[in-house]
Amino acid sequence: MSVLLLTFSFGSLANTLSGKVVSVSDGDTLWVLSNQVRTKVRLWGVDAPEIGQPWGMKAKQALASKVMHQHVKVNVKGEDQYRRVLGVVFYDGADINAWLVEQGHAWVYTYYNKTHYHAEQKIARDTKRGLWQLVQSERQPPWRWRRNH
Repeated sequence: MSVLLLTFSFGSLANTLSGKVVSVSDGDTLWVLSNQVRTKVRLWGVDAPEIGQPWGMKAKQALASKVMHQHVKVNVKGEDQYRRVLGVVFYDGADINAWLVEQGHAWVYTYYNKTHYHAEQKIARDTKRGLWQLVQSERQPPWRWRRNH
């Protein structure tokens, strides 16, 4: 419900949201407090390992260490089927979605994102950063892992 209220308070669909990160659910989902409204934000275009997967907790910790209790700006891209705001998160001028991929904490979510963060993923893969240092059998994209679990 808070997402709907926030969305309508900005117009037909919010272009930006800014506020303080008050919680990190996993490596690609966080909560932003803006004008005393908590909004769940799913990072657009990336998919981090689930908590039960190898690297899942490390991805969550990486996101939390970067943005927890910080003031962020979210460029809103839309809303997903779970009514979470989809957005690109910026902290201190840096694209956090891109940072997560480049550090190897998330994949490019190619099902929804055909154009962004591919260069960052190549850097992470080529330099074996983050999840790319795992052996192939442990490095399963989250969308496949979710289908099997």
